[in-house]
Amino acid sequence: MCINFFLKEYIGSTNLLVTQLVPVLVSAFFFSRGVSLFTACLSILIFDFLFVNPYYTFVIYDFQYFVSFIGYVTVALIISSLATRLSHLLPQISQKETEVGATSGLSRELVKAKTQKDAFKTLANEMHNFGPGTFAVLSYDHMEIHIETGDSDYPLNEEERTIAWAYDNGQIAGYGTDNLPAGRGYYIPLKIHKKIFGLMAFAFEKPEEVLTPENKELFETMAFLGALTIECL
Repeated sequence: MCINFFLKEYIGSTNLLVTQLVPVLVSAFFFSRGVSLFTACLSILIFDFLFVNPYYTFVIYDFQYFVSFIGYVTVALIISSLATRLSHLLPQISQKETEVGATSGLSRELVKAKTQKDAFKTLANEMHNFGPGTFAVLSYDHMEIHIETGDSDYPLNEEERTIAWAYDNGQIAGYGTDNLPAGRGYYIPLKIHKKIFGLMAFAFEKPEEVLTPENKELFETMAFLGALTIECL
């Protein structure tokens, strides 16, 4: 509005409508479509009141303003729709970039692995990048689960040791799943062609914040890449 006060002496009042789209665009990007529509209607009323003759009334004598206002609302709705869609797409694009960066970096490191233990260490190091907590890669030898590599203080108590089920069945288990959900940890088998090489074990300090659907999908990709690497060694 302030900009229009300075411009009204230099350009026609109908052209001033263009600057009125700025608050609509901002509200559409940061708020909901309903808010942007409300902003568009309010903007029209203020514009009519301040910049359309007779001034300081809502009366309109010139038919061209009706046409301009209809066009303004139409453009505002289109901008609102596009901006709202963009505001939803940007986090998804950012997430995809994060996933691509993580998996490509992990792939480069796994290529350097010479032994199964090297692959386990690479996975354990990568697991620390997703939030505070303790992490480990577990293996199953002589009917017992133990830490192969990772944090030695991983909370592998008796309750957590029931994850042998996840090892035997090759399914994801632990916190936030339908399999042994009472556990603190989140476990993903390093599985390929029905062969299981170990378990990626995540014990986040705030699992409810980190174990999002997007991160879970990324963890599964990490597990698959790890299993594929080990199988090729």
